[in-house]
Amino acid sequence: MKAYRKALLCVLACCVVISGCASRANTSVGSAIESTSDSDQTKRVSPYLSITETVYLDKEQTQMESICVIYDFKRRKLIQKGCVPYTSGYPLTTYSSVQNCVFYSALSDRGDQLYQEKNGKAVQLTDQLCALNHIVQCGDKLFLAAKYLDHYCIEPNLFDLKNRKLEKIFPDTNDDRFTWAVTCDPEANYLYFSYYSDNLQRGNLEEYNIQNHTEATEVPDCAPSTICSIDVNTQKVTPIYWTDDYIWGIAINGSNLYYSGSKSSISPKENHTCYMVDLRTKEKTNLDIPVLISGDMAVWDNTLYCIGWNNDVRGIYMIDLKTKDVRLLYKASEKGFINGFSLNY
Repeated sequence: MKAYRKALLCVLACCVVISGCASRANTSVGSAIESTSDSDQTKRVSPYLSITETVYLDKEQTQMESICVIYDFKRRKLIQKGCVPYTSGYPLTTYSSVQNCVFYSALSDRGDQLYQEKNGKAVQLTDQLCALNHIVQCGDKLFLAAKYLDHYCIEPNLFDLKNRKLEKIFPDTNDDRFTWAVTCDPEANYLYFSYYSDNLQRGNLEEYNIQNHTEATEVPDCAPSTICSIDVNTQKVTPIYWTDDYIWGIAINGSNLYYSGSKSSISPKENHTCYMVDLRTKEKTNLDIPVLISGDMAVWDNTLYCIGWNNDVRGIYMIDLKTKDVRLLYKASEKGFINGFSLNY
């Protein structure tokens, strides 16, 4: 679960959920979402977005499931790939074009673990975790931002799809680096993630609460963030950027870094700013866009994809980086909530 993410909310939308794992109407781009379980076209999708939306199945709002939808860049279509029960603290799904299945988080008798769903069968793949924040397919590996039973921070990991082995990126159990935002660069075969000091972040929040601030403009300081790259082949980790901003999402395209930041982890969305950083010179400029980005980001083919708000509508937006044209790609259904998305390859 994202330990510090906001609780699941229902947002207004223009779509209707059909009970069970059913297809639903797309709101903006392309035609209606196609519901498929085994598609020749999606087997070859690389890269693509994988989206998780959690929906209520009954009027009493007591039963929920998570829908996994991909956005096929080549076909410019949203395609539903499956649905799984919502039992984890924070619901995650990722469609695997390598194994034609859905990987997801679910509750076990030892906390939330990584599961695989294919042809209606659920297989538990880990037993040492207790929470997951991100699942991203990067070739024949999965990147997991996850918490171990014996450690208190969300950590970066690589899960080998061939031998089903989970390997820590930071093996030190005394490490307080808390992994937060995640993205990838498919052409470079690199993963990118941000982290901050969990001890410092908690200390700042505790001090802020003790001081009993009353002004709405007063917010606690956030711990500085570091953005790192991971060479998926060698697993070498390299810090590439540092900032005092609280990071809401990151995206990478070659030498250009995009991120949404604010002064604090509790800053209102109106105070979120999107930046572009030239990693060669470290020059940072404001990206003048109307979307208030509050979550996952990705870049592909000169288009920035992000979760955010535009004219009080929350959804996944696509922004042409040349023209700054903004389009709504995906909006939650009436009884649903977009938990997140990831760029996969």
